[in-house]
Amino acid sequence: MEAERLRMIIEGALLAAGRPLDLAQLDALFDPLEQPGHDAIRAALDTITAASAERAWELRQTASGYRLQVRRTGALDRPAVGRKTPALFALVPRNPGADRLPSAGDAGLH
Repeated sequence: MEAERLRMIIEGALLAAGRPLDLAQLDALFDPLEQPGHDAIRAALDTITAASAERAWELRQTASGYRLQVRRTGALDRPAVGRKTPALFALVPRNPGADRLPSAGDAGLH
C-alpha cells in the first residue's frame, strides 16, 4: 500500500475514533489480505508526528494506543485576562429592552 494513502487512512481513523487506537486496531482497519503490518503503521505514525510539528494538533501515544489531540499551548491553556463572559456569548447581540422591567403602560398589564 502506498505510504501517503496509509497515512491518510490512519489519520482519518484517529480523528474519527474519539479514543486512542492501538497498532492491532489500526491494522484491523484493512482487509486481512491488505493489512500493512505494524512496521508500516509505525512509519505512518512517525510521518503524522513529523507533519504535525507546525499544527495546532499533535499525535500522542498513550497507554492504550495513539490519538490525535489539540496541542497544549499557552493560548489554549488559560482564559483571556479580564474576560468576564465566554467568547462565544460575547458575539451574541444583546436585546436592549431586556434590562427594563415592564411598566403598567405596556400591553397586557392593565
